[in-house]
Amino acid sequence: MEYKSLICFIAGVAFLLFYVIRYSKRRKIQHYGTATKGRVVEIVSESRAGRGIFYYPIIRFTLADGEHVRYKYSDGSMPAAYRKGDEVTVYYQSDRPEDFIVEGQQRTDILFLLLGLVLIGGGIYFQYTPAG
Repeated sequence: MEYKSLICFIAGVAFLLFYVIRYSKRRKIQHYGTATKGRVVEIVSESRAGRGIFYYPIIRFTLADGEHVRYKYSDGSMPAAYRKGDEVTVYYQSDRPEDFIVEGQQRTDILFLLLGLVLIGGGIYFQYTPAG
């Protein structure tokens, strides 16, 4: 197997694996977790070396026991996907409410799936296409 095809194939498998892990986590939290309404109370920006500035919403929501909490959502975006004051549906597990997900935010997951499939396809293409 040529290096170019091997690198594409391995990168594609890595992206697919990352997609499966994120998808499984999302499905588990949505299926077994608690849904509630939340509100974006703040947007924080973080500079990522060489990748620009990512924006993370701070979301306030109420747990089933009545406690109000504020957590930074782990999925940042560029540009900002939310604005201060936006209402969102949050899914959380009672034992780890800080590890929550926001309904409707599967764009990043789909990107990992598509990129993985394209890279695997590229690896197969480079493997079976004559050099020249």
